[in-house]
Amino acid sequence: MIISVTGAKVYLINDKNEKIIFYDKDFGNYQSDRGFSAAKGVSYTLYIDMPNGDKYVSSPEKFENLPSLSKVYNQFTEKNNFSKISEKRLGFDVYVDFKDNPSTTDFYQFSWKHIRRTKFCAVCANGVWNDYSLKCDPVRFLNNTYLYTCIGDCFDIKYSENLNILSDALLNGKDIQGQFVARAPYDDYSDYYLEIEQRLISSKVFGYKRILLNATQNAGSLFDVPSETPFSINVKCTSDPNKKVLGIFEVSGIFKKVIWIKRDKVGQNPLRNVPSGVEEPCQGPGCPKMASCVEGKFRTNIPPRDWTDTPK
Repeated sequence: MIISVTGAKVYLINDKNEKIIFYDKDFGNYQSDRGFSAAKGVSYTLYIDMPNGDKYVSSPEKFENLPSLSKVYNQFTEKNNFSKISEKRLGFDVYVDFKDNPSTTDFYQFSWKHIRRTKFCAVCANGVWNDYSLKCDPVRFLNNTYLYTCIGDCFDIKYSENLNILSDALLNGKDIQGQFVARAPYDDYSDYYLEIEQRLISSKVFGYKRILLNATQNAGSLFDVPSETPFSINVKCTSDPNKKVLGIFEVSGIFKKVIWIKRDKVGQNPLRNVPSGVEEPCQGPGCPKMASCVEGKFRTNIPPRDWTDTPK
């Protein structure tokens, strides 16, 4: 089980001796200021000072060239190996084409992020929502599930869970076509927002992730850490060298592209995933009862890049 740690001091120092501080934005999710971005050709070292006194330091990692995508496209498919009620049966497979650099040996990683506007910011089973404590207060003998509409704009965020890496060892300098990056479900007629990321990673990061990929194939996803997961290749505990570290420190160039997948011309009905429950009965001042959009890794009140409620 992965446990988030709050209260740590996390920062980078580059080869110009400049310090970049990361702040705990969401219960162990550390982020830099919005104005920071890595500079090409500059090396960065990660430092972590834990609340219990443990100290971790990485080896320097250099920011390399940014990759780029030439084409992104999708195709609707029906996977008959899943049942007719499975959300995995109907969907849109997303592919990318890009030109590989013939003068270098390159390694790539692909990931995605899906964002959708959400109507309900809280769901309470056998209880009622408390927007001060941001949790459900249990109510005896209540046997209902209540849904609470968001106060203002709110967007749910979903991330890719599986590793998707590629080496150009057999493709060096060629046009790489039909690289699979994502599958969007067919659960509604509305357009589907998808942000695709292509990373250019180092050979040692690729080697580590290839081992990790093999180790997680039977575990389900990156959020299920199997016992045979390799220890870090570039992060060490300097306060106690006997402590082992999982994960790696990575500095990589990222190319991002937003697409909207049209889902209204398939010719069959989507498999909708409608939240069960009703809005809490309420009369008088303060009604209807609503819930705050709590900012975090999986939810935001800030409209994402290239967002529109009526995509073309």
